[in-house]
Amino acid sequence: MVGQSKADVRRELLRRREAQLPDVRSARSGPVQGRFLQLAPVLAGSSVALYSPIRGEVDTALIFERTRRDGKRVAFPVALPAEGRLEFYVVDDLRELVPGNFGIAEPSGPASRRLDPREIDVIAVPGVAFDHQGRRLGYGGGYYDRLLGSTSTRPQFVVGVAFDDQILDEVPHDGRDASMDTVVTESNTYSRVRCVGAADTRSLSTFEGV
Repeated sequence: MVGQSKADVRRELLRRREAQLPDVRSARSGPVQGRFLQLAPVLAGSSVALYSPIRGEVDTALIFERTRRDGKRVAFPVALPAEGRLEFYVVDDLRELVPGNFGIAEPSGPASRRLDPREIDVIAVPGVAFDHQGRRLGYGGGYYDRLLGSTSTRPQFVVGVAFDDQILDEVPHDGRDASMDTVVTESNTYSRVRCVGAADTRSLSTFEGV
């Protein structure tokens, strides 16, 4: 897909992902969530931010259940279109999520439940595609790019969450696109310094697959 525009790549990958049957998506989501839960920053951290899946994205319900059971604070984003940014609110039960902007389930709690992004130890970031340099192709709204592109709002550790076929050699990108610290799929954990695959572990200077 090198050389294609963001719109073309986004259209093709969304078509493929949305064609997955629900039971296939559910089965593939399990190993992705398992890899996320085994990340050292997740195990050591006290707060995690998740997302409500749309358009065939990897599910996050298992991550929510396990991290809440471990006593961590779990937050979900609320989109503020007028300001072009995300706010995060702590959620204790998924039933607190209600349809919000863009049809995405969002927290309905009071302002007292708001969590400063800098207090988030690990954030799970959805996307249309990721590449071997850790770059992300999103939906075009720029919400996560603005959040992650500023030191005043970027959480401590940023994890892209995707299926294997969302990893490309290179995604169309520009200077506004934020990069991940790690990306997890059902088969691999990609990192700037390590890549843990099914068969081996080796040091890497960039995102690679094994």
